[in-house]
Amino acid sequence: MSLVRVEGAKALSEQLEQLQLIIRRKMTRMVERFVAETIVRIAVSNTPVGDSDENLDYYLRRQKLTPEGFEPVEGYARGGWRVYIDGVGSDSLFSDPTGSIVESDAEERMSDFRLGDTVRVANITSYVSRANVMGPSLESQNEGIFEPTKTAIFAAYIQDLRTYYGEGEK
Repeated sequence: MSLVRVEGAKALSEQLEQLQLIIRRKMTRMVERFVAETIVRIAVSNTPVGDSDENLDYYLRRQKLTPEGFEPVEGYARGGWRVYIDGVGSDSLFSDPTGSIVESDAEERMSDFRLGDTVRVANITSYVSRANVMGPSLESQNEGIFEPTKTAIFAAYIQDLRTYYGEGEK
């Protein structure tokens, strides 16, 4: 006497395959949303916009000293956030005071994400990565960029991942 009938084994196999597809889709969507909607938004919101009127001397000096030769306008630090998937991403720099271009780019880039890919979020603006903090700012409550960003991402990780996984069917 057999414990598993052929018809039952085939149905079970199909159900397991279907379950695997659902779990992969949910996990993929969870990572897409966490990177694009949480990490990038937090990083952008903790990055100072700047004030070229108040700090024109700094902006003119930055224009001369940075390899990119930034125009003396605000928003390059916010515009410097990028998402890389397996090392592929955009290295073009632009001013983005609101962060909306960066956030849209992150959502578009994450639509190419597949489970197993390596995702990296980085600010490619040379002076942000060198300074690590960009000095005191209202956006970061005078703590710089990376520490409050890291703290907020960890808090969101604990709170949001389960929600993103549950919404993975959408």
